[in-house]
Formats: sequence, C-alpha cells, structure tokens
Amino acid sequence: MLGVSAALVLVVMVVVALVLESRATPETSVQVVPTTSTTAAPVMLPPITRSLKDGDEGDDVRMLQSRLAELKFAPGPIDGVFGRSTTQAIWAFEKLVMKVRSDKATGVVTPEMWDVLRGDVQIRPRRIADTPRHAEAYLPEQVIVTFLGGEPTLISHMSS
Repeated sequence: MLGVSAALVLVVMVVVALVLESRATPETSVQVVPTTSTTAAPVMLPPITRSLKDGDEGDDVRMLQSRLAELKFAPGPIDGVFGRSTTQAIWAFEKLVMKVRSDKATGVVTPEMWDVLRGDVQIRPRRIADTPRHAEAYLPEQVIVTFLGGEPTLISHMSS
C-alpha cells in the first residue's frame, strides 16, 4: 500500500503529465466556473447543528466526508474523524466554490457552509479540452482539479 507521500507524488506526476498534454493544444476563451445549478434537485442531507473543524469526530463529520468525496474533493478516509485531509478538502471547497481568498480559508465548516455543500454543487472546466482527461490549476486559489469528460475526478488543495 502506498504511503501518503508516495500517493501525493503519484498524483502530482499524473497532474503534470495532464497539464503538459493540455498545453500542447491552443487555449480557448471559454470560462465556466463552479456553479450551483437550479435544474437538478439538491442532495437531501440533514442540516448540521455545530461548526465542524480539525479534531472533531462523529456522524456529522462522516456525513461531511461522504459529501466531499461525492463532490470529488479528497477528504481522506471516511471515518468520522476530521483530520488533515478533511481540512485540506474544506480549504479547496472554500476557495473554489465559496470564493474565499486563500489567506482567509479556515477549514471550518459552519452550518451556512454546510447548506452550500449539501446543495447542487457543480464544478465545470474553465475551458473545453481537446482530450477527455485534463487538469486545471487554479493558482490564486491554490486548488487543482482533474477532469474526465468534463466531470471532476479529483479536486485538491495544493501549495504553490
């Protein structure tokens, strides 16, 4: 089984390969940003009654981790323990979806943020890709997204 460091190196190598492949094709001016759609029914999840943060444990944390994984944010194991990977997934969500500046991201899930998380969150590519697989680096947000056929397969916080 790969350690966390080895897995991270593998992800970075794949992303670099995808980025280099995508740079070989001309860029388009089409920009589609993360949106909340009004056409699909929202996910039916109960509200949370407390803010969730690093070190918290419980069924509400497990529900949060499951939802993050469903949206393709990488929360780590779905074990009900709010740890470093869950914090980084929340940072990515805050910056990409909630439009929080990188230096203002807290990693804390408030009931208000949970309401957005349990809505119909859709992450779309900023450009039309020439290949089914591509990656997009959102540098100011410090987030990277890999796509397959226009759908995200991994959304992750990154340091730059």
